Amino acid sequence: MDMVYLVGPEGQEWFFTSDKYLDQAKMYKFTVPIFGPKVLYDVDYSTRTCQLRFIRERLTDSYIRSYTSRPVKDGR
Repeated sequence: MDMVYLVGPEGQEWFFTSDKYLDQAKMYKFTVPIFGPKVLYDVDYSTRTCQLRFIRERLTDSYIRSYTSRPVKDGR
């Protein structure tokens, strides 16, 4: 098994911004039916980073818990 260590800001920047070699969209295509077309992993890298900035906070544990409290109350 080969391992690569990316040490320091320059190595890590390459890892997080190099879609030419490491394309997250290919791995996360299963999310397209969840989020819909043209959202997150169904768009190009620059659009995805813009969308991620907007929704990252809304995908935290506290926000997701708040989304489910209303349907649970209505179901009881």
